[in-house]
Amino acid sequence: MRKAILIFAASIAITVMGATLASADNLDFITSGQNHSGNQFVSNDTVYWGNLGVNASVPNGTTVWSALNVATTITFGSGGSGSTFVEDPSLSGSWGGNFAPGQNLLTDINLSGFTSSGTISLTFGKGVTGVGFQMQGNPYGMFNAEIGVYDGGTLMGEFFGTGDSNGNENNSAVFFGVSDLTGANITSIKIAAYNCYGEPNCTGTYPGFAINHLSLNDAPQTSGTPEPASLALLGSGLGMLGYLRRRLSVRK
Repeated sequence: MRKAILIFAASIAITVMGATLASADNLDFITSGQNHSGNQFVSNDTVYWGNLGVNASVPNGTTVWSALNVATTITFGSGGSGSTFVEDPSLSGSWGGNFAPGQNLLTDINLSGFTSSGTISLTFGKGVTGVGFQMQGNPYGMFNAEIGVYDGGTLMGEFFGTGDSNGNENNSAVFFGVSDLTGANITSIKIAAYNCYGEPNCTGTYPGFAINHLSLNDAPQTSGTPEPASLALLGSGLGMLGYLRRRLSVRK
């Protein structure tokens, strides 16, 4: 089975399309470690697919725990099974793409018939603020990647990226990540790959894809806490309003 991977280059177009935002969530879509504004993806936890076995079948509904004990349940689009592979083209039955050598991967490919389910959904045991992974398609070539982000049953955002797959095995697989800047509201994501490069409305699924270990951020967000300078400014403003109100009362 021929394998491939995404390379993120200057010519790769990354778009954010069809986003349906819930409440006031502010989602940040990040590729290859940072977004176009320079924001870096931050994580404090990891889900290792090697915990499910190497070159092994993964039944639909399997749950694996992160290093910090966050449960992650895996659902495949067809309801069938997926599999794990290790990045090692010299080993028979392994994955030969562009991840770092020795990395354990999760794929939507069924080991029994080598068919693709089309999607991988990952549901977390608690809300997280960030999810990220490297991804590649099978076989080599250009394709679209789609990531849907959910808070329970509500779609918070849907993001598309495009990339090129090859077998250089040098850890240049494209990174996709999404962060919720307003809190730990991400409860699941849905990942898909499509076989029409640069066409956001494509419906033809790609014949298989893989992701490496899952980077999570389950730390509480602190960006919404006012800074000391902001609090001081607010206090000064309230004090001035009180002073003016007293002056007006004296004039009356």
